[in-house]
Amino acid sequence: MGHLTPIYAQLIKKELCFKDEANVLQTNNKNRMQKTLALLTAVFFFAVALSDSASANAHLSDPVSVQNADAAAISPKPFSRYNKPLTQYALSQWNTRDGLPHNSVNSITQSENGYLWLATWEGPVRFDGRSFTVFDNVAELQVPELGVVGIAHDASTDEIYISGLRGGVSRFNGERWQGLPLAPSFAFRVLVDAEQNVWVTASNAGLVRYDREGNMHRYQQADGLPGNFTYHLYESPATDVRSREIWVGTGSGLARYDSNTDQFVAIPSVASSQVRAVLQHSNGMLLVASDQGLFYQNKPGTDFLPWPRAIEGTITSLEEGPDGAIWFGTISHGLGRITDSNLSTLSIENGLPNIHVLDIFRDRENNMWVSTHGGLLQLRDALFTSFTRTQGLVGNYVRAVMTDQQDRLWVGTNEGLG
Repeated sequence: MGHLTPIYAQLIKKELCFKDEANVLQTNNKNRMQKTLALLTAVFFFAVALSDSASANAHLSDPVSVQNADAAAISPKPFSRYNKPLTQYALSQWNTRDGLPHNSVNSITQSENGYLWLATWEGPVRFDGRSFTVFDNVAELQVPELGVVGIAHDASTDEIYISGLRGGVSRFNGERWQGLPLAPSFAFRVLVDAEQNVWVTASNAGLVRYDREGNMHRYQQADGLPGNFTYHLYESPATDVRSREIWVGTGSGLARYDSNTDQFVAIPSVASSQVRAVLQHSNGMLLVASDQGLFYQNKPGTDFLPWPRAIEGTITSLEEGPDGAIWFGTISHGLGRITDSNLSTLSIENGLPNIHVLDIFRDRENNMWVSTHGGLLQLRDALFTSFTRTQGLVGNYVRAVMTDQQDRLWVGTNEGLG
């Protein structure tokens, strides 16, 4: 893919964007009144989704809902020994100056032909690594408003699904878009499961499932959800020890879908607060990020436990890296990565476009993509690793390098020996 195989689209004409702390959408003077009203609706629902973040900074110090005293001693399964700092990755950035239609990229996916697909407030965007193709015609998209929040790939059909403002849901078959019946409210996330069901989190109207015949099924608190406000969706794959599961993050905790009863089962060991991300690691461990912190479950059927090490900030997204490390984004503390023995972070000072990370995606070439309110970032594991003052060198200008008989490396710089 050079930077990556086909994946992207064009730039934005106005600056509508959430403020990281206030979570408010702003529209410029060119917006029409109808779009202003729709986007104010988006403000409301995103404000609800982010309302508890102020109390999250110290969330991992409190072991929430551990019912068994012995369980506190259980550690997460080993998952990665890779400790290369995030600052050592090769970084590439794209924003509105490069053709991206809006600097806020809400979510990311990839189609079989290698294109990256991005959900933006100016519509879905296809990126090929060099140029962006923007789909910004509401009539062609067959949705009531242009803003897209969720985007997903159907691996069975290679179709792209989008969800967003005013309950708009649509799919792209490679040639044209086809709208689905409107979800009952603001559609945060969309997911196509292994059985071709299309799931949509419809904010305070609960959850929607479109079956293969196109029929809509609605789920709310009466159907087992911890609360009616739904935000996140995740399908965990089947393994030797786990069954395939549909997980829903709500404003009041986590729930699992029971296909036998067509009901949801709330998970009491995850604190009843906003659940923003779920990830099943390749080692079988299940991770859940809520406004009360990061939780993990080593074996199915056991309680989720609080992550043993403190992580600063409210986690917004989770992804497994090619080396098994756990990558996470936050609302106000940038990008992070956890290994068995290390926590590495990336801030604006190190090349992150914006401290508010919206999504993290690993492509088929093992590049890591990070979407923010300041544009799109790609991190590649570069062939060479650089060492500067940041990594402890006395000076950045290196004049000589040698090893001694104990295999220690000595570096002579313009400001001394290290």
